[in-house]
Amino acid sequence: MRQTIAEKILSDHSGNTVKSEDVVVANVDFCFGQDITSSEIIDSFRKIGVKDIFNKERSCMVLDHSCPSPNIELSEVHKKIRNFTSEYDMKIFSSGEGVSHQVIIESGNITCGDIVVGADSHSCIFGALNVMAMGVGTTDLAIALATGKSWFIVPETVKVILDGQLSKGVFAKDVMLHVIGNVDKACTASRAIEFYGDVIGEMSVDARFTVSSVAAEMDAKCGIMPADKKTIQWAKKYSVREPRPVEADPDAHYSEIYEFDVSELSPQVSRPHDIREVCDIEDVEGTEIDQVCIGSCANGRLEDIEVASRILKGKKVAPGVKLIVTPASRKIYVDAMKKGYLEVLVGAGAIINNPGCGPCSGTHQGVLADGENAFSTSNKNSKGRMGNVNANIYLGSPAVAAATAIAGKIADPREYKRRLT
Repeated sequence: MRQTIAEKILSDHSGNTVKSEDVVVANVDFCFGQDITSSEIIDSFRKIGVKDIFNKERSCMVLDHSCPSPNIELSEVHKKIRNFTSEYDMKIFSSGEGVSHQVIIESGNITCGDIVVGADSHSCIFGALNVMAMGVGTTDLAIALATGKSWFIVPETVKVILDGQLSKGVFAKDVMLHVIGNVDKACTASRAIEFYGDVIGEMSVDARFTVSSVAAEMDAKCGIMPADKKTIQWAKKYSVREPRPVEADPDAHYSEIYEFDVSELSPQVSRPHDIREVCDIEDVEGTEIDQVCIGSCANGRLEDIEVASRILKGKKVAPGVKLIVTPASRKIYVDAMKKGYLEVLVGAGAIINNPGCGPCSGTHQGVLADGENAFSTSNKNSKGRMGNVNANIYLGSPAVAAATAIAGKIADPREYKRRLT
């Protein structure tokens, strides 16, 4: 039987040859919760009644969505998580260490061919490393934490081919917004997506994380890429385990195949209040913006901050505009500081948050006022996402965000082409 990447990984981890729609119990290589979900994970874990977690090196909890805590209620949740991880000698990434997805990537505990489950919808980000990574509910995560196993319905797979060559000012985020705007979500919901093509091959591994992260907004089960030379080099450099790359068979069955040539693509913007409301930047250029946010698991990595600093160097944030930059991890924060990117951004008028989710989750650090317009590099713009149902969120790349911060309105970063070499 010819198989997709997801079918092969689930076959390997379940000990059976599987196909789409089969129900299997499979071994999990890594599992985690974050501060919004871990309280319920802990409650469910205690109900199971086991005496220990399945593997202290293959699990963790992360405080990232509301850090530092903005109120007493969340402080109590954080204390509960710290007490639980201390009781079981479990790894915890505490306040200020960064977004769960990024710190797990940096920890070296995942590699090609793994199954990863996280109690967070954007867990599919690890698919950029040839990992079958999925968001699951808190009860399923508790079971995985207790047993090292989880149950899965083997997903059908959609193939997305991205060809062409991106022009200056167009980035991975633009590509994914374009895909989301042109693919029926009904065709990707609960399915695995495999990404291929020249554009993927040219992307850095960091840019590929953006692609796999945003696959969650297609309601996909996971967003997987084959392991090419860049992937293997990355895994060997950062992972503590040997990579086990998995390729789809040449004649594997796909429920849908989409092909895009993005050579002529303009910077893309997603309008409120649905990420699928995607348009070329020309259609919204000039829209007044009150707050710009650069960060999140989608675009808070070093190269994202570098792009923003290139555009903002020697410039100033427009009067009345708040520019908030949130590095995705402490390592990224320090590296950006050493390279001078943060100095440039602060000099332009930016606020630099501690590493974490920042304004994206809407609990603190940039909650919007009624009627305000925000431009964000995060991956969600649903109503109320940044803490106020009466505000509006536009999504796009760090380059568009930086140009917008200077102009005080949505602006095309291609005006700064010379800075984007």
